[in-house]
Amino acid sequence: MHMAWEASNGMTLDRRLVGDRSWTEGIGVLPPELHRDAVRYASTKLMTLLRHRNVAEVPVSYLGSETVDGRKIEVVKIVLEGTRCEIELDHETFRPVAVRFQSSPIQEAIENEVVRRSYSDFRSVNGFVLPFRQTVTVGGEYYNEWQLLAFETEPEYDSKVFDF
Repeated sequence: MHMAWEASNGMTLDRRLVGDRSWTEGIGVLPPELHRDAVRYASTKLMTLLRHRNVAEVPVSYLGSETVDGRKIEVVKIVLEGTRCEIELDHETFRPVAVRFQSSPIQEAIENEVVRRSYSDFRSVNGFVLPFRQTVTVGGEYYNEWQLLAFETEPEYDSKVFDF
């Protein structure tokens, strides 16, 4: 699966997702301390969290209901690669609408702040419902926004990657 993103600051990203370990590609060559931070940061990505939610070694717990931006949500805590993340689920649909976590040392400009990635503009593409917009806040303040520009799937893929 291939995704192309553009940020509000003009930065672009091309991402190819290949199975459960796609987020580890290219970080194995980093020095140990940066490798640890890169894995920690990557473990806050929504797709990675959802793929690991049923792994016995990954603690998952329900934290209760909250109201965020006028929307009632259910909050689930997941600890992956030592990083605690909270997934916000829409109360009505249980669709993930945000992930929040404590920033890591690899994010030097925003260290020790709560980062929240909220997802919106959901569209159906080839049978997948995807958020086409991702807004990032740091410490409650706007940081940047990402827009999905392109989404392509190869003809052959293992649909179990997306099973709930």
